[in-house]
Order: sequence, then structure tokens, then C-alpha cells
Amino acid sequence: MSKLTYYPIELHSHTYHSDGEFSPEELLQSARDFGYKGIFLTDHNTNSGLDDIYENKFDKKILKAFHGIEWTTFYGHLLILGSKDAGNYTKARLDNIEECINEIKSSNPNIVIGIAHPFDIGNPLCTGCHFEYLVNDYSKFNYIELVNSENAHASKSTLKAYKRWIELLEEGYRLAALAGRDWHRPSNPEESVGINMLGIDGEVSESNALKAIRNLRTYISYEPIIDLDLDKVELGDDIYDKKIWGSLSLLKSNFENKDKLNIIPKKFIIYNNRKVIYEKNINYNENISFKLNDLDLGYIRFEVLGEMKAMDNQRLVITSPIFIKEK
Repeated sequence: MSKLTYYPIELHSHTYHSDGEFSPEELLQSARDFGYKGIFLTDHNTNSGLDDIYENKFDKKILKAFHGIEWTTFYGHLLILGSKDAGNYTKARLDNIEECINEIKSSNPNIVIGIAHPFDIGNPLCTGCHFEYLVNDYSKFNYIELVNSENAHASKSTLKAYKRWIELLEEGYRLAALAGRDWHRPSNPEESVGINMLGIDGEVSESNALKAIRNLRTYISYEPIIDLDLDKVELGDDIYDKKIWGSLSLLKSNFENKDKLNIIPKKFIIYNNRKVIYEKNINYNENISFKLNDLDLGYIRFEVLGEMKAMDNQRLVITSPIFIKEK
């Protein structure tokens, strides 16, 4: 039985302190109404929106709000979570992003760094929105956004980000499954949203949310809540005996848009690296038990596929991996 409780926490949001339409108070109110239990405010290259929240105690009156910045440059955007000072973004060049990250982390090694909308359209329509930095070592990052913005579940940029994430996992990198709403303004409740579920032992706090991401205790959901019970293992762990036993059931969420997307879960899938090693039909409130032996070295991860907004074979749930290691 897991000691963790998975909470919905948004990692990418904006107010009028950068290019958003929300006031800080309106953002927190909208996030609470949607069903989030916490939110990172990530205005472009500034923390002033969070200062506004803390000065007015909106984080205590409405919803817990955490430090974040969208580090915005000509060659890409980074989400720097947990940092009160994200350093000098003007020093960034095409070939020195790892040096910049080292400098940022030198003052706070517990921060989390994610690549925002890596495959969005860039120049000339949106300078810096496409990630172009030359990266030799992706261990500098904790995640890439697999989904960015709303109604993006089937977009080309989402499919490219998913494919790149799989490639990086195959190369041995430990990158969490996470999304970013990139929330700038009030939303249509019929729009799909990739919701980050973070596994936390204790209260919802900035430090516990960061710890969950660093440890890959995460999954993305468009609505279903997974109750994943693994034998002495959590998402993000290493295992050394090449087997895993557990069970999974799906619960309906209470998110604001839950009745608008017409979600129908259909298949539960387990991947061992790129290979499907387990597949079974699934629906809400149905419990599935599994025993997997003789796993290949690398990783396993879980997905739930189904129908959403009249589109079949959509990824409704994507979990972070569990890593299979040699003894």
C-alpha cells in the first residue's frame, strides 16, 4: 500500500504581471474552482505576481501558491520551479544552457527545471517558443512538457514531445511525465487539460511538490484518477529483481471539466521500454491485478487509453517510469 497521496497541482501559469489576463487573485480562484490543490505561478522572468499573492495572503485564503518562473529567452523557455531568483537569463546563448542551469542550481539544488512547450512553433511567429538549445546532458532537466496548453491532446507538438520523451527514456534519462496548462486566461470548460498528479507524503507544500517531481512520483491525467497499488514500489523507483506485482483501478475525478470531455476509458497498458507487455480492457471502478516477471532492463510505465471528445485511442493517463536495474 502506497504512503503517497496524489494531488492535482498546476506547474505553468501566468498573470498580468507578464502576459496573462488573470490577476493573481483571479488565477488562484480559477485554479481552486477547477479542482487544483496547489499551483506554481510562472510569469515570464519575474516573481512579482507571487509577491502580490503573498502580500495579500491569497495563498492562505484561496489556494496554495508556489514559486516559479518561466525563464524566457530567444532559444527556448524553461520552467524553473521553487526558485525565488532564476539568475540572469540574458546570459543564455544557444550553446551554454547547461552552464546556465548549473549556475541557477548552485544557489538552490532542490529546484526543478522543465522544458516548456519544446515543439511549439518558433520564429517568426513566437520567438523562443520552440526549444532550440544545444543540449548534451538531459539529466540537467527534471521533465519536458508532454502536453502544453489546453485542447492539445492530439496536437502535432504533443505527439512530438511524447516521442522525444520516449527517446530520452531509452537513452537512460530520468524524466517525469508532466504537462503544463500554460494558463493565461479564463478557459472554456469544454477544453481538455493535461492535469499533473503529484505523489506526496504529507501536506501539499512547495517543498513536497518539488520532491515529488524530482523523484518522478507523477502522472498526467485528463480526468481519471488511478489507484495504483504496487508491491513495495512507487513510480520513479528502481527495482532490481526484474518483476513487479500490483493492481490498478480507475476512479472518476471531480475536476470542473469532468462532464464535458465525454471520457470513456477502454484499455490499460503496461510498457517495458517500447514494448507492450500487458494489455487489458478497463473501465471506471474496475480493479485489475497483474504479475509481471522476467522484465527487460530499462523501465516500465503505465498508460490508460480511451475515448475523449469523440476521438478514440487517446492517452488518458501517462505515468512516470519505474526503472529496471541490474542487481
